[in-house]
Amino acid sequence: MILGTTPLEENAFRVLKALDEWGTELDAPAQELQMASGLSAESLNEVIALLEEMQCVQVFRELSVSELRFVTARLTPHGRLVFQQTEAERSSTTLAGPVAVPIVTGTLDGDTISEVTRRNIQDSLSLDGVRWWGRLDEAEFLARVFDLNSLSSFDPRFKDVSGDIWQHRVNNADWGNDWVFTDSRFNLLRGPDETLLRFLCETLHPVVRPDAAEVASLLTLYNRNLEPDGWNIAEGMRLSGRPVYVARRKSALGIERELSEQLAAQVDTSYVSNQVTRLHTAIESGDYDLAIGTAKELIETICKTILKERRVPMDPMWDLPRLGKEAARILPLAPSTVDTQGEGIEALRILINSLTTSIEKIGQLRSLYGTGHGKEADASSLHRRHAQFIAATAAAVGIFLFQTHKESG
Repeated sequence: MILGTTPLEENAFRVLKALDEWGTELDAPAQELQMASGLSAESLNEVIALLEEMQCVQVFRELSVSELRFVTARLTPHGRLVFQQTEAERSSTTLAGPVAVPIVTGTLDGDTISEVTRRNIQDSLSLDGVRWWGRLDEAEFLARVFDLNSLSSFDPRFKDVSGDIWQHRVNNADWGNDWVFTDSRFNLLRGPDETLLRFLCETLHPVVRPDAAEVASLLTLYNRNLEPDGWNIAEGMRLSGRPVYVARRKSALGIERELSEQLAAQVDTSYVSNQVTRLHTAIESGDYDLAIGTAKELIETICKTILKERRVPMDPMWDLPRLGKEAARILPLAPSTVDTQGEGIEALRILINSLTTSIEKIGQLRSLYGTGHGKEADASSLHRRHAQFIAATAAAVGIFLFQTHKESG
């Protein structure tokens, strides 16, 4: 049983895993989904209704099978859980269960976001007049984060918290906009970090807040306050071309993450952003074969992008080493503003020439240890540090090539 889930959500997990393993789609015939998931027709109908309610249908129809693997990996008992709660946390606040996009990543072995930070965020939202619920109504927004049916009403006339929200925010309008922060049922001021972080990420979701300028302003506000406590909110994936944000503990950020995110920001396309997210998630979930394969695909994408933008004809049969050599050949990799004689420029030239060797070796490592080719049943994998090193190398090479391409016109 996945911690913090209901039997219905557990069945939803089984359907999502089936979609991943069978390579099928959520709108596939019911008989095919039944066969893949092993659920009864009644259970399957309940699952589809749940996924539609959680707005997962559109998300999962847009993900490839490989991208879906990263999402479902976060729901397995063997990898990192999307929301792994202790009994005490579940008694203090009730989350709605797994969602299509992982919201919190990094080690969750203790809460680190202070009440000072939480109140600063509350005060900033209040002073700026931010409608944290965006274009939804408040109950609709909170239902994306919490199981409202399980939160009791303070008023005997109502069965759950939804009645209180209607009474005091719609009917009487006698609660201030920041009421949610002081309501003990949601526990945003003193509850688990992941509860607050999921709440904040949802305020940035494109379904909730379509205005990109508002999202950028809120993101800056959140990260300014969260940074001292070691957290950062950043783009995790794209939904219909719009960013969906996740929270990451900064101590979990390796150099490969910093470099790859820098590369994604430079290239600024949803395709590269999704590649980088895929790379991060593979490393975090322990799928190092997949991380190595994605690192190879990332540098391949950069080389192809450079060649295309410079109108260099490409042969579809070119492999990664050839793409790397062609990209390096057309770019002015050596600086033109230093003396072309002497040991310094020669050392730099040797280092630059090693870029194509690095690209070639990444391709070889992907063939030996990455995804993309079937291996023997007893094949061994590289370790986390190797996957991080390969990912960091691919990102660093990509940054240097792409920066040179842009700066040299």
